[in-house]
Amino acid sequence: MDSALALEIEQVSRQKALEEEALRGESAVRQFYAGTTALITGGTGFIGKQLIEKLLRSCDVKRIYILIRSKKGLSMEERLQLQFKDPVYDNLRSQQPDFARKVIPVEGDISELGVGLNDEDRMKLAQEANVIFHVAATTRFEEPLKKATFINVRGTREILELAKCCKNLRSFVHVSTAFFNATKSRINHTIEEKFYESPVPPEVMIQLAETVEECRLNAITADLIRDWPNTYCFTKAIAEDVVRTMGKALPVAIVRPPIGKYSRCLLSEIVKVETYKYVVTGHMYSLTPDLLCDDRSNPLYFPFSVVCTLNEPTPGWVDMSSVIGPSGIILGVGLGVTHVVLMGDIMIAIAPVDYVNNTVLATAWETDKRFKNNEKESKIYNISNSRCTLEKNLLCDVLKNPNTKQYATPKAVWYCYGFETGSDVVFWLLTWLLHYIPAYVADFVFNVTSMKRPEGIKSFVKMYEKIYKMSMLYGYFLRNQWNFVDDNTVAMLNQMSKTDRILFNFDISKIDWPHYMLIWCIGLRKFIVKDGLKDSEYGMKKQRWLKIAHISFYTLFFGVVFSLLYLACRIFMSVI
Repeated sequence: MDSALALEIEQVSRQKALEEEALRGESAVRQFYAGTTALITGGTGFIGKQLIEKLLRSCDVKRIYILIRSKKGLSMEERLQLQFKDPVYDNLRSQQPDFARKVIPVEGDISELGVGLNDEDRMKLAQEANVIFHVAATTRFEEPLKKATFINVRGTREILELAKCCKNLRSFVHVSTAFFNATKSRINHTIEEKFYESPVPPEVMIQLAETVEECRLNAITADLIRDWPNTYCFTKAIAEDVVRTMGKALPVAIVRPPIGKYSRCLLSEIVKVETYKYVVTGHMYSLTPDLLCDDRSNPLYFPFSVVCTLNEPTPGWVDMSSVIGPSGIILGVGLGVTHVVLMGDIMIAIAPVDYVNNTVLATAWETDKRFKNNEKESKIYNISNSRCTLEKNLLCDVLKNPNTKQYATPKAVWYCYGFETGSDVVFWLLTWLLHYIPAYVADFVFNVTSMKRPEGIKSFVKMYEKIYKMSMLYGYFLRNQWNFVDDNTVAMLNQMSKTDRILFNFDISKIDWPHYMLIWCIGLRKFIVKDGLKDSEYGMKKQRWLKIAHISFYTLFFGVVFSLLYLACRIFMSVI
């Protein structure tokens, strides 16, 4: 059996045994969800997909409403059916073939007043919704402030207005971000599980967005956001104040996972939108069309920090909407495309998506329990790096680990190796040495010979230019540290039964991170590269040959460089 497939089966068997044992016990969390009706915003995103799957597989919910809009010529029903083809639902489909009947799409738009609901749907949700998960947000770093405000701030206000109308609301969970207060002045400071002062009063910000022309608002954005690094963090900070003020009489809680997004997909040479393919140096792999952006002429936007599953519903599940982040780095290194990463000496803030959603589900349960006990104050739960032992050098350590090599993909295009540095100068030098120089050589070879250039890559140099820009943009979060207190999250975990701690596990302090990195790599192979988790032995042999080619290339390169330098010195000395 292939080593990669064997590792996946081992992880599945281990988790299955735990769950079978746990199911013999009592689960207060499952009892809470039994017969309930949930409303989810952002249900078509990476987190939303796995949240829906977990609710349907582990909780006997009555139905799930998803706020969704028509997109790219597809009706909301067609989009939902397309989403259900994602591998994340494969296990659920085998257990509950008719699971889709419990999921009902509702036409709406979080950026619109009233979240775009018609009167009939609004009344239906007000009558039936028991639990609301507000996951939807725009997480583009460079989203225009007007749009970011409409979605992140006004959208939160509008969904809370709907929550106020719900006659049998038991819990409302707002998914925020641990980076909402990742300001320049708070670097190396502690972010506690409490509300912070809003940078701008929410109603003032909403009024500005509604009344000021976008060009004028863009002109004053830098002055408005001041200490915040981007409009995403800025508007999410304001959105939390909306929850604070409007949620006082509601069973409301906030979960802060380490969520963020790149400002744009700077790998347009890698992502080929028109054919729903992405191409890396000659190898083409399929994408799912519904993961693409609204307008195919626009760039794609992808999340970082909430990454592939550890256990549920299958180890390593990841979709294309989440690979331009830490997953993108690992994918690039694993394919032999990326060799240098800009990263400071920090603790990396990441969390498996199944752990994030288990936190969200447990939070709704505890919020209902607290509200019944007359504890009306909204509580905040950080999913933090304080208990995460994943440090910056782990990526390189994993690559150097001999055990890792047995999981090498046969589709790697070059020798897999990587360097991490927090220095702009060193990063620039290594980028030239390890990315640009080979790219110039490759472009030259393709330009002067009849060799067919890999589809989707017009220029290797331009591709690496965009990777460099992306790295510099992301550098603010990769080189700066914020310490997140997670006392509320730990306390919630400790009060859960043994059964619930297994079925809804979110204890990131117990994760074996080197092992998780292997699961991560296998997940990228299975769900993104799609190599079938086979021929790993061939992948190992290929890496040995590529290593020889790599050493030969740089031996020749430095030999030529030193020869030219020697010749230049001889000429210079003769002139003197």
